[in-house]
Amino acid sequence: MERRERLVNIGVLACGLVLAIWLGRVFFLHPVDRIHINHEGFTYAGRLLEFRGQLAAGYLVPQWCTSFRGGLGSAQFCYYQPGLFYVASLVPWSVPAVRALGVAVAVFALLGYLATYGLIRPRFGRLAGWLGASSLLLSVYVATEVYIRGDLSEFSAMMILPAVLWALAGWLEQGRLKYAAWLAPAAAATIVLHPLVGLMGFVLLAAALIAFLLETRDFRRVGV
Repeated sequence: MERRERLVNIGVLACGLVLAIWLGRVFFLHPVDRIHINHEGFTYAGRLLEFRGQLAAGYLVPQWCTSFRGGLGSAQFCYYQPGLFYVASLVPWSVPAVRALGVAVAVFALLGYLATYGLIRPRFGRLAGWLGASSLLLSVYVATEVYIRGDLSEFSAMMILPAVLWALAGWLEQGRLKYAAWLAPAAAATIVLHPLVGLMGFVLLAAALIAFLLETRDFRRVGV
């Protein structure tokens, strides 16, 4: 039984890897000096290059793109939050910026897949968990974010939301500290990745806590 369960888990993980790589494939199909047509164009690649340069210069929290707007400069994070760029900067800098963004997209896609599976499986079974996680990566929203809008910050933050919900549900239902320990950094990550998604996520958390409190009257878990 344990062997069968292990094989099932390996199969679920393999499926997630294939879907995540498939989702990020567009960043690897073109030459390194090109990117697929989307609303953001080269914006993310250019900001990542600036971000790498500032990190190399010793600025651990880069805030200004000195080379933008014909040398006049531009704020790094007037809209684009730093979370995605930190993750993409973990890829060796010898890898072109467009390729590094593709790796980051695949990583966040896999995180969203696994968190969705972990959220659904204990409640509805493995098959439902796999279908739900796969549907997330195959959804119109995800394809629109990556291929049309090109809003990779919003995409990455939305992939973290299932992890927030997984941690919250685990804590409220089981009261295990491991879920509480994951909840705070997962929720904070949404703010670092995309402020609007973070705001919506915290509203969702508040609504879930209120609903739990009204149903159970368990002030201890909600207070923590």
